[in-house]
Amino acid sequence: MTFEEAERYIAEYEQLYFRGESFSESFIRNDLELRKTRDRLSTMGSGRPTNELTRKKSVYYQWFNENLGGINRILDEATNRSWDTIIDRCERCKEQANRLLNLVRDF
Repeated sequence: MTFEEAERYIAEYEQLYFRGESFSESFIRNDLELRKTRDRLSTMGSGRPTNELTRKKSVYYQWFNENLGGINRILDEATNRSWDTIIDRCERCKEQANRLLNLVRDF
């Protein structure tokens, strides 16, 4: 992996975690709350739970674990080559991904 490739990959993670709306803490919290409410309401109507919350949490787990794997691969390469600016950016993305993963776990 070249420095430019590492730069491009980590920029994509930064876009997801720090500039995008889809993976902000408030978006995830609202999404999970909505699914929790739907699950609760589904038992009132049909009597059968929809399990939307459980399914969505599973999607988030898979997504963040895959992202953490990608970030760790970039971090390993950056560490081996002493790309300090990339290392710092990877650590920041890794912290945010873990923070969001914990949000999903604790919900």
